[in-house]
Amino acid sequence: SALSEHTISVALRHLRPLCTDVPPITIARLCPIFHAAVFEAGSTIVDIGEPAADMYVIQTGVAFKIEIHDGVESVVDTIGPGQVFGVESLRSEKTAWQSKVYNDTPQP
Repeated sequence: SALSEHTISVALRHLRPLCTDVPPITIARLCPIFHAAVFEAGSTIVDIGEPAADMYVIQTGVAFKIEIHDGVESVVDTIGPGQVFGVESLRSEKTAWQSKVYNDTPQP
């Protein structure tokens, strides 16, 4: 499925601070690299320790960010339509996810 212009716009807005020396027209040319992914309810989008090199924009549904402390999973963030996670993976030295994010809403 194709991403909406709004979703791409949200992603680009979050990328702008990382691309301060890149002209807007060049950033617009990045649009073809964006792609849609559908996750079934209850499925893991990213998991702790997996390679982290992507940013995600939630287009529909809800996802939960989970952290584990002393063996106990806790929801630390709820991510809904138009919200982003993973920006830090693009601008940091970290190469692995430090948290788990899973989808909890069936996609249309």
